[in-house]
Amino acid sequence: MQAVEDRCVCHCFLTVRRMHAADEPILRFPEDCFERSFLAVTVAVAVAIRIHPRSNQVIFLGFCDKFNIPSTDLLESGDMLFLKRLSEYVASPLRVLLLCSSMSFTGEILSYTACRQLSQMFLAIAFFHSSEYILAVAFHGRSNVTLKSLLISKNYLLAMIFSLLEYVVEIVLFPGLKEHWWISDTGLALVVIGEIIRKSAIITAGRAFTHLIKVHHEEHHRLITHGVYRFVRHPGYSGFLIWSVGTQIMLCNPISTIGFAIVVWKFFAERIPYEEYFLKRFFGSEYEEYARRVPSGVPFVK
Repeated sequence: MQAVEDRCVCHCFLTVRRMHAADEPILRFPEDCFERSFLAVTVAVAVAIRIHPRSNQVIFLGFCDKFNIPSTDLLESGDMLFLKRLSEYVASPLRVLLLCSSMSFTGEILSYTACRQLSQMFLAIAFFHSSEYILAVAFHGRSNVTLKSLLISKNYLLAMIFSLLEYVVEIVLFPGLKEHWWISDTGLALVVIGEIIRKSAIITAGRAFTHLIKVHHEEHHRLITHGVYRFVRHPGYSGFLIWSVGTQIMLCNPISTIGFAIVVWKFFAERIPYEEYFLKRFFGSEYEEYARRVPSGVPFVK
């Protein structure tokens, strides 16, 4: 194993030396971000020869002797100048590693893929929550609407933060995972479809639509069975389920896609029976007959 490592280091050294001889910059960053392998080569050489300003020649000669490199020829060809330049760039391997990491992070986050997908995500979130609040004010009046109508809870924030962290980690470590544009565009389509379904439900129901479950029957509260409610009993819930999962498909987040689907489905699976208990009390047989012929709109929830 040590012999293999030694040969690799020797190859690394000669590679960097050839670049120096060609008067190429030791650290170069081409258009396709930068060559991580080249930075690794530089670090390997720095570690192998343990560059120090006061003992370059001794260390260099020891390195040449270790790998049977003709040190006389190399020294005469100006490799000591190379060592001096190399020491200026990589005085500390840790500094190079940090540079590699920061450049990789910045390069991927500022790439076209990340800018497009994240901007779509932030716009989707901003539009969803602002429109929820605006519609609530429009139908119920500003005095009857609180910030809860923005539908931003602690658990929701944690879920969104987790999804963004997953995105950042995956685009840095596995950038190719985010390049499946047909998947991302499918997610974007689901976001739009989910928004249309949910907003159609709110507009159709009007004052009968509330973000909090009503436990007491009010005068304006009536059973809505027309419009989008002809197809599903809870289009607002099905729209949000499609929207939330769509945001993660749009980001090509495999973990969050599954997580959002499970968590949101479980939330509505528990909420729908509770809400329908009161709806049956308010509307009696009329709602029971409606529930028998129209699905809930959430998979596997009767």
